[in-house]
Amino acid sequence: MLVAADQVITRAARAAGQGPVLPTAEEVRAWAAEHFLLDVPLGIAAQALKKRLRQREYQ
Repeated sequence: MLVAADQVITRAARAAGQGPVLPTAEEVRAWAAEHFLLDVPLGIAAQALKKRLRQREYQ
C-alpha cells in the first residue's frame, strides 16, 4: 500500500506544480487494484496515504 500511496502522491505533486498536493485514498486504492490486483479497503488506503503524506512532508 505504501508503494501505491507513493505513486499517487508523486502523480499529484507533478500535476499540482506549485499548488497544493491533494491525492485521495480512492486514487491509492485504484492504483493498487490496477498494478497489484488488490482490492484494498478504503480505510487501509487512507492510512497508507496519510502516513506517506506525513513522511514526505506534505502534511
